[in-house]
Amino acid sequence: LDRTAIRNDVSFALANQTIAAWQNEGLEEGLTYNPRGQHVEVVYNGIHVGNYLLCEQIKIDENRVNIQKEYDADEPKGISEVGYLIEFDDSKDEVNNFSTSRRNLPCQLKDEVPTNGEHWNYVKSKVQGIEDNLYNKKFAEAYKSLDIYSVIDQWFIYELTMNDEYRHPKSVYYYMDGDKKLKAGPVWDFDWGTFKPTYKHFGIKGTLWYVYLFKYPEFRSAVKARWADAEVIYKNLNALWS
Repeated sequence: LDRTAIRNDVSFALANQTIAAWQNEGLEEGLTYNPRGQHVEVVYNGIHVGNYLLCEQIKIDENRVNIQKEYDADEPKGISEVGYLIEFDDSKDEVNNFSTSRRNLPCQLKDEVPTNGEHWNYVKSKVQGIEDNLYNKKFAEAYKSLDIYSVIDQWFIYELTMNDEYRHPKSVYYYMDGDKKLKAGPVWDFDWGTFKPTYKHFGIKGTLWYVYLFKYPEFRSAVKARWADAEVIYKNLNALWS
């Protein structure tokens, strides 16, 4: 769908520069991993069949989403001992999926767990609890369960790449390491609904929980401060892509 063949590559590069920013500037941890890839020309049986971006698949792994291993039915562990890879996607094509009660967000777990078990109930409760606290103007309570800086970093990437699919939402990843905070990332899927001239900024109205978050002065201040602190990465982008 991407006739430029560079949209994903540009977006991943921007996201990984965002990681470099908080690491090099001594900021609060934000996004921790985004896919890496390499452009390849594919020749099959002597026939050139195209240019592709061969890139990493998102999964729980020490070199990718570095959290505890996913649920394993053969070695059952407690809630705090399992890593959870979550996707907000309106296709709802995973076994474990539900929609939140206020924003109707389609949330699913990428690694299958018992549908009525404690792990899936925990994930649903955590996600819904964050939404409820934001809706009920309990920002401090939502902070306890939601990693704000990764949420801000992810917002920067989708805004700068004009990703309209964020509005569905589609292919929006989050994760939890046991019973720790829900963190945003990695970023994914920039081949179609990206860099559109008809794009309308979504930050205040319409996407995920930002419709609630931007109502809070604390969040707006955090966004402004994060941008000012990390702005050095965006000054280097021309050199990165030249």
